[in-house]
This record gives sequence, C-alpha cells and structure tokens, in this order.
Amino acid sequence: MLVKEVMSTNVLTIKDSTSFKEIVHLLEDHHISGAPVVNEKGKVIGIISEKDLLDHVFPSEADCCEDPSYYFDHERIEKEAKEITKLKAKNLMSKKIVSVKPNDHILKACSLMMINDIRRLPVMDNGELIGIVTTKDIYRNFLLQFAD
Repeated sequence: MLVKEVMSTNVLTIKDSTSFKEIVHLLEDHHISGAPVVNEKGKVIGIISEKDLLDHVFPSEADCCEDPSYYFDHERIEKEAKEITKLKAKNLMSKKIVSVKPNDHILKACSLMMINDIRRLPVMDNGELIGIVTTKDIYRNFLLQFAD
C-alpha cells in the first residue's frame, strides 16, 4: 500500500506568522492535532503540533532536574505559560521536517513516524506539499485490514 492511497490531500497549513491563539483555535476547529507551517511563499518550513505547544508550557527535563520543586509550582508554570501566547508559529514549530513521497510505501511512513516519535508526515512531490499522512490514516487504512 502506498502513501498516496491513504494520505489526505486537503491539508490545513499554518503561516509562520500565525499567533499562538490562532494556532490553538485552528487545530481545535479542524479537529486535528498538528499541521505544516509555511512561509510567505507557501514553502513548508516546519510542523506544529499540540505537543509543540505543550512543550512550551511545561518545564523542560533540565529545568526539573535543576529545581525539582519547579515541576510542582503550578502557579509559576501557569504564569510562565501565558508568555507563550505572545509567540508565533515560527517560534513554536518543530523545524525538523520529516516527509514522504506519494509513491513511498506506507510502512516507510510508519517507520519514520515511529523513529522520529511524530504523528504526521507532509507528503512532498518535487518540493511541493501535496498531502499529509497521519497515524490515524495508517490505522484506518492499513492496520484495520488485518483486523478483519
């Protein structure tokens, strides 16, 4: 089974200048957990996900090791979390873009997701975004065939 057989072609993209609040509403309104980030020319420059947003809210592992009480100081975390509302997609996104091509096997996409601990891959053809494949697409279209 090929990526092009399971990918979604109607891809919501987020501009690099999109605000935190707009990102949260876009993801919620479209019932998705992430999307490619594009620059003013429409080129994919990153990916933003709920995980990226949450990573900016919660203290890092290093912060916790440095000061274990920090993790339990919920008022401090909440106060600092409000600062991320000032950030744009370009400041919040993952800049590492892992992608697949439409004629790649779905198991390649699955492997890339597992290795990179991600849940979505842009589908690129000659440098252009033509779709997206997610873990949900793989589950719904590939894994369920083995459950019958």
